[in-house]
Amino acid sequence: MNNLLFPNVRPHIPVWIPRELPETHSKRLVRGALPPSPFAALRQRRVLFVVDDDNLRISSRQLLGSALDYHALAVELSQVSSNCHKHAFFSSAPGDTTRETYFHQLGYQTTGLRRMRSPDGRTVNTNADFDLCVEAGFLLALHRYDSVLVGSGDGELALAVARGVDRLLGGISVFTLSVPGATSHRILNHPLIAANFSVPPAMLSPLANTNQRPAQAQTTGDHHVFA
Repeated sequence: MNNLLFPNVRPHIPVWIPRELPETHSKRLVRGALPPSPFAALRQRRVLFVVDDDNLRISSRQLLGSALDYHALAVELSQVSSNCHKHAFFSSAPGDTTRETYFHQLGYQTTGLRRMRSPDGRTVNTNADFDLCVEAGFLLALHRYDSVLVGSGDGELALAVARGVDRLLGGISVFTLSVPGATSHRILNHPLIAANFSVPPAMLSPLANTNQRPAQAQTTGDHHVFA
């Protein structure tokens, strides 16, 4: 719009030119990459994740007084890998489908074994190790995975999977995931295990109504005695 008093003078419109802000910590975070994943070694890999739920669940509860957040674990693995197939193995009481429903809702395939009673009437926890080994071998042979992640601190189980992969398939890296304090020494220093991941603290939730303090683990080989 022209100035009526001074028709030959153009109005001055101030223009704000922002100064370059000093480099700050928050600015560097915006420019940088996302925080590193605790499972960075699995980045862009095709992963078969087989979970010994009894091992991780009981170890988390008895050693740390916590519950493992399988949802957060699934999300992290899916984000870091190019493809992740999740399969949980667990035992449960006859007629109890709670664990099966829980895993299905989170996108896990499941193999559930029913706890049996011995002749003296005591409940015997069914061991899913053999089922895990057999089904892991079948899935690895059937699909194009380049990595298998064994969710267990049990050295015998992890090394059974690793030996089978090395002997029959080859070219597949074996990783393990375990609860801190419940990891066999055989896993940590074995050439067939590419790396062991500890369950990140952010994926452990303190259990409510826990009156007793977490147990202390005494590790001897593959056996963990809870005091």
